[in-house]
Amino acid sequence: MGAARHDEQAEIGAGAIRALLVDLPQDLASSLPGLGRLSTVSIGSETFDLRALAQVMPDVVITPLIGPGIDILDLARRLAAFGYGGALRAVTGPIPCPAEVTAEVRGACAGIDFDLLVVAEPARF
Repeated sequence: MGAARHDEQAEIGAGAIRALLVDLPQDLASSLPGLGRLSTVSIGSETFDLRALAQVMPDVVITPLIGPGIDILDLARRLAAFGYGGALRAVTGPIPCPAEVTAEVRGACAGIDFDLLVVAEPARF
């Protein structure tokens, strides 16, 4: 993914949620359930660090549950270590035991507001 890209069509304003997409294309954000209007910045996991987090100051970080660049537990632990107080959402297609996955991540990072965004079709990253 490389450098951060900002979605100019969803500028921060009344009701907009600042979203940092890690290893996700920006066009996927508009199809995610339950998030409302988003102002998005998309980065690759190779450039995800405290500086990127501080620049965007996201309300929510969205990443694949299983992706090419970063494991969800690793990302959750990094966010907790950075003192992140927002939400973390993992995009996934239907999985057999979503409650177990959610419990595992929440248990590993008690300070992180974690949940799954289940989409009907598995996302193509």
